[in-house]
Amino acid sequence: MRRKLTMLGIPLMIVLAVAAYIAYAPLRERRLVALLAAGDEEAAQSIQQMFENRLPEDARRARLLKRIADDFATFQPAGQLASLRFAEQPSPEATCLVRAALSAADPAVRSRAATLAALPAANLFAEVLPLLADPIADVRRAALKAIAGNRGAAPDEVLMPLLHDADGELRARAEAILRGRGLNDKDIHLSRLVNDPSPLKRLEVIRLLPADAEMDPDVWLQKLCSDPSPAVRANAACAAMDPTSPLGVNFTERVREMARRDPDGTVRQIADYLLKSQPK
Repeated sequence: MRRKLTMLGIPLMIVLAVAAYIAYAPLRERRLVALLAAGDEEAAQSIQQMFENRLPEDARRARLLKRIADDFATFQPAGQLASLRFAEQPSPEATCLVRAALSAADPAVRSRAATLAALPAANLFAEVLPLLADPIADVRRAALKAIAGNRGAAPDEVLMPLLHDADGELRARAEAILRGRGLNDKDIHLSRLVNDPSPLKRLEVIRLLPADAEMDPDVWLQKLCSDPSPAVRANAACAAMDPTSPLGVNFTERVREMARRDPDGTVRQIADYLLKSQPK
């Protein structure tokens, strides 16, 4: 009888042990995440070991990584940086973690996130683009390095403003990338002008277009018609609609759109006048 009871007790002990483990695991995970949030390296290593023993699609791994991503904004910078090592192995939760890190307050975290965002599995190129205007040069460098090779996600127009960056290394790197994409000296010169902080400099593009047959006036006038300065937009519309101009462009639809929707009232009036003044 005692032997029977003993044998019955063995499965019960196993069940209790499993139940205790199941109850303990989430508590341990919460404790590790709390330590990770404070930048505890041992906690980060423990989580890393847990992840290395589990496949990316493992439910427990996914749950823990989601918790880290959800709480990421509350972590100390050291904890945020330590957490990003978990995003190196692709998964939907890892992508959420990188997305959260792109808007982190700490520039080192944003820089690391930019690198991870450019990994094919993450495919967050569009969300890296705003970091090209980050106030910290190191972040801008990391963002440029991350997206420079993807012309579809980072077209030339996105890189051109960096030709006026306050950081000399970034200016040189942006120019080298643009030249590597096939832009010549004239293209670079116009790119600098059309992105110059001074509206007067940007207006010089209109003067240069008729003098060079190699320049595509349509491309540059389209950009100037969307310029931040009302004066530049108005002058671009006038140049595009000038019936005596040798540029040979047709901007009727673009100017009609400006007449309807331009944010500046004077520009709308000028665009409307240009449309009504066109030869019948």
